[in-house]
Amino acid sequence: MLWQVFTESLDIAYQACQGARSYLTKVYFEREAIVLSQLYETLISTLVRFASCFIFILFLGKISLGGTLIVAASFACAIALGLGIGLLLLPMLLLFSDTYNLLRLFTSYGLFITSAFYAPNPDTGGIFNSLIQHNPLSYIMTSAREAAAGTSLDNLPALAIISGASLLTIIGGRALLNLSIPIIIERMLLGGR
Repeated sequence: MLWQVFTESLDIAYQACQGARSYLTKVYFEREAIVLSQLYETLISTLVRFASCFIFILFLGKISLGGTLIVAASFACAIALGLGIGLLLLPMLLLFSDTYNLLRLFTSYGLFITSAFYAPNPDTGGIFNSLIQHNPLSYIMTSAREAAAGTSLDNLPALAIISGASLLTIIGGRALLNLSIPIIIERMLLGGR
């Protein structure tokens, strides 16, 4: 579920700009508003996913308040990381359609380089294992898995670092959006993509 939340939030900025394409060139307004409206929609769908996850964990009977908060923080961190990376990639995605197709291809198969199917083993070597170990989503997924199972939380400091880095990418992506949106709108007015 965390991978779906990440990929959906990675796509927020692009879908918001594509949906607002018709009035983006005609009316002046704060450009962050279109991204925020799409973010609210994603938050609602994420709350539904979190509620279903919470009910499943409650059904298993291994829930604690701390574990619930860690799982909720993992969902929030996945949203923040996806939104930040999506905002950083937004100018390239809007200007060049091939980059959006490449991003869709990555999100289709990127699940396999996370710890969604198997936990990373630090004792074994190999390129694939190191990709899984150093992927930020693996830390988010592992923290949520450990919190839901009620086991010891080994990746809690890494989750905090990734959360801070996610917020920094959102700030950087917002600044990049403010710098690049006039060029993107000009290109839309000229009939380009």
